[in-house]
Amino acid sequence: MVAMIHVNVIEDFLERDVDAKTLNSKGNIGSLSAPAITNITLSDDKGHSKDYFRRRFAARLKSNSALPPEANCSLDSECAGYPLAYCDRICRCIHGALNAGSSCISSVQFPGEPCQYSQQCAAAEAGAFCLRHRCECAYGMKASGNKCTFVGEECHERGFIFIPEIGECREVLSPGRRGCSHNLQCSIAFPDAKCILHTCTCPSNLSDPIDGTCGKRCRVGQIYSGVTGQCLPSVEPGEQCFYTSQCHAVQQGMICDRNVCRCPNDMVFSGSICTQFCTNGYMVNSKGICILGCQNNQVEVDGTCLNQAVPGQACRVNAQCIGGSTCQNEQCICPKAMEPRGSTCAIVEASPLASCHDGELCIKNSVCINGTCDCPNGLQIVNGQCMIPLTVSPNSVCNSFDNCGGNSSCINGTCQCPANQQAVNGFCRFPNLVTPGKPCRMGFERCIGQAICINGVCQCPFGMLPSEDHCVALLTVPAGSVCGPSVRCKGNIENVPYYLIAISASSRIYQ
Repeated sequence: MVAMIHVNVIEDFLERDVDAKTLNSKGNIGSLSAPAITNITLSDDKGHSKDYFRRRFAARLKSNSALPPEANCSLDSECAGYPLAYCDRICRCIHGALNAGSSCISSVQFPGEPCQYSQQCAAAEAGAFCLRHRCECAYGMKASGNKCTFVGEECHERGFIFIPEIGECREVLSPGRRGCSHNLQCSIAFPDAKCILHTCTCPSNLSDPIDGTCGKRCRVGQIYSGVTGQCLPSVEPGEQCFYTSQCHAVQQGMICDRNVCRCPNDMVFSGSICTQFCTNGYMVNSKGICILGCQNNQVEVDGTCLNQAVPGQACRVNAQCIGGSTCQNEQCICPKAMEPRGSTCAIVEASPLASCHDGELCIKNSVCINGTCDCPNGLQIVNGQCMIPLTVSPNSVCNSFDNCGGNSSCINGTCQCPANQQAVNGFCRFPNLVTPGKPCRMGFERCIGQAICINGVCQCPFGMLPSEDHCVALLTVPAGSVCGPSVRCKGNIENVPYYLIAISASSRIYQ
């Protein structure tokens, strides 16, 4: 399918069609042999007000729904100048197209073709410029088809003209330029212009030079435009414009860039002159104008002061967010593995046994091992933190977090020595064995045979008597029974070896 772009331009502009086949895929313009002006209409102005000019003279879209460059969009066709424009979330001009502020237009126009800016003409022919909305050849040259050729055969350098009286080629100078020596250098650029004091000067009945030409005198608040051939409203720095000549009336050297009067070469307007930087305390806004700077708790974004925002607060751009946060979904959000803590983002803390897979900070003496906060060697978890376990001596109270020392083990809440061992000076050892009735030292020797070390002697418990190397229970038997060291006689009976004999009140009988 062949798409066509229709262009209507003021005065003697011709309506021309551009085959969209000259356009490559998004982002490029192919070699053009015909103008590729976007779908805009330029209308006339007869010295009306600024509002009238903006309404009638300014480049405007045929369709009110068309969006200018950098406006939000969803479809290519919504963008002004399509197919020289395309949608990439915002309307953009394809590579090779010119951002005219309200639309994308062709950046290359040939001699005799419609134009809005001289740079369109110079892109096709060096030195060509836009005069009354048409591309004109460089002075000293003339249009021949869609190219420029030299006026005579004597000169072969663009922009030069042969001066018969001296027999040399001299540069053609537009009105207002200095360096001329002969009137022909000036009159070839503009009829009746003369070289006065080495400056090409306009005829006395016309206005001072502007846009490289001479124009009619305009009323106060307007200035002549060589591009349009008409009087246009003069424009203050930072305000909306359509042609560079509108900016010259107030501040020489300013240009109309993206429909705003700006200083050239990325300079800024200080209020009186164009300079490289704003003075201290001032900042440059999005229109290249120095304005009063932001407060300490604000940031400057495209010439606008925005309040700083801490994590969790609303935001518009990343520059607002402080404390390491970024603006996501209109809110300052901390990065992964970080959390808001006051006005900053802090690393998320993870206790022992918690995950540290996303970079969390292991705390309480733990370290990140295989994505989990774990205790290093020699430490163990005690009440939620990694600690060197408490060493408890044998026979002391203990719990699962304690370390029973001296080779003992925590059993039923007490550090107990292994079987047949006992605590000796804090260690579990096999003690010296002492039989009942023998001297003993508490903590160093162990009584055997159920004896207990009491007052330095291994003594049998109550109800038991020593019997060789152990304690035996004391028995009580009636008279006449066999008796021994561990047998007690019942009643009023004496213990007679091997027999129990009753004792009368008056006598005792022994075996």
